[in-house]
Amino acid sequence: MRRGKLKIGDVFTIPLDTERVGFGQAVDLFERKCFLLVVFTAIAPVSDAIDVEGIASSADLSLIGSSFDAKVHVGDWTVVGNTTPRPGLPRPAYKEVVGTPDRVDVVDFSGSMRRIATSVEIQLLTFRSMVAPVRLENALKALHGLAEWHDEYDKLLPENVVSSARVFV
Repeated sequence: MRRGKLKIGDVFTIPLDTERVGFGQAVDLFERKCFLLVVFTAIAPVSDAIDVEGIASSADLSLIGSSFDAKVHVGDWTVVGNTTPRPGLPRPAYKEVVGTPDRVDVVDFSGSMRRIATSVEIQLLTFRSMVAPVRLENALKALHGLAEWHDEYDKLLPENVVSSARVFV
């Protein structure tokens, strides 16, 4: 178990209450500071042994968000292992204004792929944004009935994330 800096592939626990934890994984990184984090549906008692490989390879996704490693850094989330993120995890695509307001590009999560956006993509995609790690934690608690669901959590649901694979075919 480690606290400090998060690395790609790190699987970490997210406390739900005093007896149970959920799990997340850092799957990508943007500009050396913003992680793409996925949060899984799996939960376990705090005292259970953790099957890091099993969770990362097969647990369903409950949330996806761009965030920072602050909760790991301060020790609220504990890294319990590291494994390669499974293939096919969605990486969000975004829209970005380039130069002038009439030039909008589609860009992948890493920022390495881009092209001019279609009018449909301009309407469909969001601008890149990051959420505080506590928002992911609170949304996970809400999904498990431990807190109230807020509308701003909706954009963290996997079905509401437009993936780069969808727009960069």
